[in-house]
Amino acid sequence: MTFEDTLATWLVKQRWFAGKGRTVHDLAVLADTEIIPGDPGLRHLIVTVSHGATSDSYQLYIGSRARLPARLRHVRIGTHEGMQIYDGLHDAALTRILLDSIVADRSVGTLRFCRVPGAEIEAGLDSAIYGFAVETGMHLLRIITAGVFDRFPRLRLVVGHLGEALPFWLYRLDFMHAAQVAAGRYESMKPIQRRPSDYLRSNVWVTTSGMPWAPAIMFCREVLGPDRVMYAMDYPYQYVPEEVTMQDQLPIDAAAKRAFFQGIAEEVFGL
Repeated sequence: MTFEDTLATWLVKQRWFAGKGRTVHDLAVLADTEIIPGDPGLRHLIVTVSHGATSDSYQLYIGSRARLPARLRHVRIGTHEGMQIYDGLHDAALTRILLDSIVADRSVGTLRFCRVPGAEIEAGLDSAIYGFAVETGMHLLRIITAGVFDRFPRLRLVVGHLGEALPFWLYRLDFMHAAQVAAGRYESMKPIQRRPSDYLRSNVWVTTSGMPWAPAIMFCREVLGPDRVMYAMDYPYQYVPEEVTMQDQLPIDAAAKRAFFQGIAEEVFGL
């Protein structure tokens, strides 16, 4: 199989391939620039794919290694000239050099790596509006998938902001964790004794700090269990006394409300 045939076989299977449903008649390499020599190496390709009357062009970053580590096997393309070739954008050892090239305004052949003036990530979204939740939710997932609760089954964690959105992802967390473990795609993704959602229901409690919205609170009570959701104020960062009234109006009876505002916290923290 030629290098072009190997690329074509891999290319048509990619989610971003634009020619789905059309027959590939030919793939031609229009430009081939070696960006990083050696092992691992990186080449920048511009290829055109012919579908008969129409054609599409693609920019590809092709990595090469004599031996492909397990963490990169899911992006393997094939072999070429005795080397394993793969989607180089998944290799941190290579993308780090690409980012450094952008910072240094480096040129390689006809390629120029440069920053676009003014193209900066807008500040703010990485903070309390959403970024803090993403970071905390990722930390909690790492704890779960690393098997910490298997080793320490009595460990308890209390997470604010209604669990940093994880309760809304229970189905997908279970589905994709099982799929990734089965695929062996990531070396660090090992089997655990239960589903991720089971640990969220048995070892984790969530508070309503900063999230006094009744529909979200009632959803978490439904999917995690009413004994897993307790009141909290995001003091001093989001001190809004009216939030107490909002949660006092939750559609639950007096006994459930007492547990929500007081009893669950007394049990969890031993007060």
